[in-house]
Amino acid sequence: MPTRYSDPRLRELLAAEYALGSLRGRARDRFRSLMRYDRGLQLEVAQWEARLQPIADRLPERQPPARVWQTIGSRLGHESPEVALAATASAATHSQPPSTRSRWGLAWWRGLAVAMALSTISLAIVLRTNDQPATGGPGTAAIGGMMAILTDASAQPTMLVSWPMQARSDGKVELRVRIIMDHPTMDANTSWQLWLMPADANARPQSVGLVGIEPEQRLLVDAAMLKALSEGSGMALSNEPAGGSPSGAPSGPVIFRGPCIKV
Repeated sequence: MPTRYSDPRLRELLAAEYALGSLRGRARDRFRSLMRYDRGLQLEVAQWEARLQPIADRLPERQPPARVWQTIGSRLGHESPEVALAATASAATHSQPPSTRSRWGLAWWRGLAVAMALSTISLAIVLRTNDQPATGGPGTAAIGGMMAILTDASAQPTMLVSWPMQARSDGKVELRVRIIMDHPTMDANTSWQLWLMPADANARPQSVGLVGIEPEQRLLVDAAMLKALSEGSGMALSNEPAGGSPSGAPSGPVIFRGPCIKV
């Protein structure tokens, strides 16, 4: 094995890209050859598939516009969308290796645009989260983290929120917020407020903080919120008056929402 493939970080990155399907061409063929004789790489890929499968499972089903299939059909030399759909599904099924074919078949049917966007942003945020060292003090091991993928009413990804399941040495939990929608705008004299949705549907949402339109942001919450963060069912973003909700609960329209997922 070439020396550079012994680098643990590179191996993890390649395994993640392979599981997502973003490793293409010769690079994918080379990785597949290496994986055939490397049990460690096989395990890395299996772990990434297990991490990413819940994301695909929780994507809302969405029928791609007819123009998408017409374009695919045109490129494949087929005239009707139905023929293009059948040909594309067949190509997708046979192009996947046995280890990922059954797991990722469902993601294909949930919309090419959403799947492709989610693949890219999920890898980026998970890797960024895993890069951070444990901050709970000497001898404290990292215990994983969580993320929430928020989408708009059209099921388009708009925002990512990620956090570790441990507090910093100052007793705070740092949440990373990443705006991934194009050209975000906020109405004058309003605020975006992020809410943690509890597993109990009858319980009140908890405010996580106010969010701006900057691409990268960080929010700090008290460590007492860790249990709720670990058990939350999802996150939502509401449009509130300037300064946040006056009632301590969402009072304006919820514009983005999404599930919490362990990573």
